[in-house]
Amino acid sequence: MFFLKLCDFFHKFRALYITLWLLIICTIVACTYLAVAKDQTETIAVMLICLIMTWPLSKISQLNKSRYK
Repeated sequence: MFFLKLCDFFHKFRALYITLWLLIICTIVACTYLAVAKDQTETIAVMLICLIMTWPLSKISQLNKSRYK
C-alpha cells in the first residue's frame, strides 16, 4: 500500500523522482571520491544509506512500469 501511494506521488511529480535519483547517484560518486582520494572513511556510512535508498526507488520504478503503460 505504501509503495502504491509513493508510486502515484512520483508519477505525478516526475521531476522530483528524477532529481532524487540524480542526488543519490551524485552522493555515491562524491562519497566514493572522499573515501578513496581524501581518506575520509566516515563517508562510507552515507554511501551505504544511499545504496539502501535505491531499493525502494527501484521498487517504485517497477510499479510505475506496470501501472502506467
